[in-house]
Amino acid sequence: MSTAQPKVVLRLGSHAEKEYFEKLAKSLDGLMFGGNLLEISPGATSSFILFLKTRRGGQALPFYLDPMTYCFGPYIDPQTGRIRTDLEALKSGRSVKRGSKKKFKGVKSSYQALADQLGAAFETAVKSSKAIDISSIASAGRDKLCQAVIDYQLKRIQEMLSEDELMKKFAGEGKPAAVFAPYFFVHEKWGGEGLKTAIDLATRTAALKPSAPVHALICASDSILSNAAHVKYLIDELPKTNAAGVWLWFDGFDEQQAPLDRLVAFRSIVRGLSGKMEVYNRHGGYFSLLLTQDGLTGISHGVGYGERKPVAQVIGAAAPTVRYYLPPICKRVGVPDVQRCFPDVGVETPADFFAKVCDCQICKGVIGSDLARFASFGKMHRARPESHRDSQTPAAAKMCRFHFLINRFKERAEVAKLKAADRHKHITDKASPWRNCYPLQQYLGKQKKNGYIELWAEALK
Repeated sequence: MSTAQPKVVLRLGSHAEKEYFEKLAKSLDGLMFGGNLLEISPGATSSFILFLKTRRGGQALPFYLDPMTYCFGPYIDPQTGRIRTDLEALKSGRSVKRGSKKKFKGVKSSYQALADQLGAAFETAVKSSKAIDISSIASAGRDKLCQAVIDYQLKRIQEMLSEDELMKKFAGEGKPAAVFAPYFFVHEKWGGEGLKTAIDLATRTAALKPSAPVHALICASDSILSNAAHVKYLIDELPKTNAAGVWLWFDGFDEQQAPLDRLVAFRSIVRGLSGKMEVYNRHGGYFSLLLTQDGLTGISHGVGYGERKPVAQVIGAAAPTVRYYLPPICKRVGVPDVQRCFPDVGVETPADFFAKVCDCQICKGVIGSDLARFASFGKMHRARPESHRDSQTPAAAKMCRFHFLINRFKERAEVAKLKAADRHKHITDKASPWRNCYPLQQYLGKQKKNGYIELWAEALK
């Protein structure tokens, strides 16, 4: 008997991505966007929610407004490994002149506007350029903070729609599917107190009984997964918050690079909370989908990225090439590497490709009757005359993203049909024909337990 399909909630990173949501609206289980995007483009974001309803034949798409409270808390600098409490990550790289001489880097306008909406604690943090210290906030102050974060999520879009003469009649549709409790990053260095605070904020938010279900969000270093006491604490205490759901975001947790103990720990949290609350992986991929039979409700990610996401981004990092998602091994791979695998897996014709690699409408449309056209997924060009190196063409990147999303929806249905006991065999059988392909051995490994496929299978036993 099939299990209920896991939900796939797509995150809108910018309005340049709207085309993917518009064309795939009927396949989505939910839309998520951050408060910074809403504040920088309030009208476009609010109206987009209503527009998607028309693309779904009048059926509203559940949405989640991420208050992004973690941005105003302490974090670990990815370059130095030190604790940062100065909110430098929220500031723009450009200097702004104040008066005749002094220059300073200011907090980006989107985060400034978000702080203004979230309430006094966040406004103070921005003005002082100092992260919120939750441990110093008394009980009454914490309740006030939680209420402000609730109000922002429940009322902000409704207010925006009400201000527009044409849109105000739809204001009632500006209510999210759930509200997130305030959340802040927890590192192993302050793990015990940090997790206790996360539980307290979720408990207080649920006790305020907002008009939408409350979801907790655990934002923590993936090293927490290697601490048995912390894992047990989350399993024991999260249900006591009375939150209807929880989203897990373990910074550094990459399903395809995580060691076995952390994969097992992540699965144990899902199993431990199953039946007591909804459980989502905030940034999840195929391994997370395979936890459907263990009680995982769903995952979220971006249109072609976001299956893993660091809490603190490295400033100035270049945008990566959108590689081709290879369904048999559930991984994005460079197009030339995929082509070099064709002889080893018996792909000589388009029919072979559609049978052994992918038969989605994007691949069929691109390849048609000529297998050589597969190279279009990796087409490169010089974006500007002054560019020093080639970059992927926008058309190639778009094809890769649509191909990935269509396959993600196919995977959603695929995993729901599996029996729990068959999952480890399912993933090894899918990848088996590709195991001896030299370009992929760096990912799959030659020896047992040396590649992520074997680790996934072991974690699922």
